[in-house]
This record gives sequence, structure tokens and C-alpha cells, in this order.
Amino acid sequence: MSCYKAYRQAGADFLAVRMTRIFTKIETEEDKVLHNDMLKDVLEIIEGGEVAFFKTLAEDMLFTRVDRKKRFFVRLASRVLNWGLRK
Repeated sequence: MSCYKAYRQAGADFLAVRMTRIFTKIETEEDKVLHNDMLKDVLEIIEGGEVAFFKTLAEDMLFTRVDRKKRFFVRLASRVLNWGLRK
């Protein structure tokens, strides 16, 4: 099963919890491994569209007039899964 299909089946809430590892402070070797593993998964899902994905994400964060902190990781996870659907 592909990385995308596994996360799609698990859902955005699960991916959101896992994605917190990308944004936490890296203090130990274990933190580094978990960070790199999660980053690898996300990059695999959006492969081929990294520039467009991050540009869209940045524009959304800059120009959206909603509370960006509210459910940030769930919204980000949903965006990653939707991007993976395009492939």
C-alpha cells in the first residue's frame, strides 16, 4: 500500500498528529529520526508538486483571514492528502 493510501485510509486527524513531528524542536537523535521519517512521508505524497504546494500553502497562510492556529495541523494534513489525490 502506498504512503498516500495508508494516510488517506487513516484520515486527516491521524496524519495531523504525525505531522506535529515536523514542527517540534529536535533535541534527541530519536526526534531527528521521527522528524525525517514524517517529512519523507509528506514529500512522497506531494512528490512532483513541491514548489506549487508550498507556494499555495504560503499564500493561504498569508492571505486567509481566519484563525490560522485553529486546527492548523488538521487543515495542513487535509491539504497534503488533497494534493496526493491529484497524482
